[in-house]
Amino acid sequence: MTMGLMGFIWTILRYPFQNAAGRITFGYGAAARQQFQTLTGVDPVELDPVEDRSLWGLWTQFRTDQVNGFVQEAARNVRRLNPDVILSAAVFALPDNERQQKLQQDWETWINAGDIDLLVPMTYTLDTRRLAQMVEPNLDIVSRSPILFLPSLKLLEMPKVEFLDQMQVVRDLPTGGYALFAVRHLTDELQEVLRQSSISSTQVPYRQPFLAAQARFAVLEQEWEFLLEQEEITIFEPERSQWLQTVAETAAALEALAANPSSEGLRVAQSSMQTFQQQFSNWMRLDALQHPYRISTWLNRMAAIEVLLRYGERTALPRTPPVRNWDSPHRNLVDPQHSADRENGH
Repeated sequence: MTMGLMGFIWTILRYPFQNAAGRITFGYGAAARQQFQTLTGVDPVELDPVEDRSLWGLWTQFRTDQVNGFVQEAARNVRRLNPDVILSAAVFALPDNERQQKLQQDWETWINAGDIDLLVPMTYTLDTRRLAQMVEPNLDIVSRSPILFLPSLKLLEMPKVEFLDQMQVVRDLPTGGYALFAVRHLTDELQEVLRQSSISSTQVPYRQPFLAAQARFAVLEQEWEFLLEQEEITIFEPERSQWLQTVAETAAALEALAANPSSEGLRVAQSSMQTFQQQFSNWMRLDALQHPYRISTWLNRMAAIEVLLRYGERTALPRTPPVRNWDSPHRNLVDPQHSADRENGH
């Protein structure tokens, strides 16, 4: 039985790396030059990135819009043929302004428009601390987006201990999971590490987000039950009973959603999660004095469950066309004063 195309990943949604200050630039194809000149009256070949900064900014935005327009059109065409195909993109984890100046990659626009399902930043490093430094600045950007943010772990020459540490880092952050690069470097030793994972490999987040959300909350439940049995969580009555009751209610809401996905079930599950999170820090205020990192990790993991619910709302429930707030990738690109100044030799 042939399953057909399940998804694909874009790896070069950008221009080559550039250094405008050093006048190392790209993107001067005939079509791009003609379109930009039609819009602005300026041939970009004549622009100096240092001397013509304002016009250079328009040229940078023009090329960024070319990439954005391609992603938008390609996503629309693919989903018209098969709305279940998973669209993903491997991107750079640079700050947004630096990323757009150096390679015209504006993935914030793609995720806000719902053009892709999985965002895979190429956070390749053998140093766990460096991995966290690359991932954390991007979490606020994607925190409310209906996509899964999957940091990448580079397997080439990765020691087992470092692999375990890096997996733990991304699991402790509010991400949708992680990606591995690349399969040919997945050694038997690393495969054994993955097999010992606490999350079942059958609960694939981007295919079954509601089931994955339920499973992740169940893992939290197991941790809390164990720590309570060991008397390692400091919480007293009546708050202890209130907390356990809310845990049970939230677990039931997630279980019901996973068993029978619906808009109403999602609303109930999201409401339960929000209520639980709002009270959690208060319930754990004494425990946080002794175990602040543990509490922070739990909050991050609950935030990751919310990410899965938002992603599931867009992918596991009937799709609706995304609302876009622009008509053309070049709208408002041209500043008439810039064009006039150029024509007058200013």
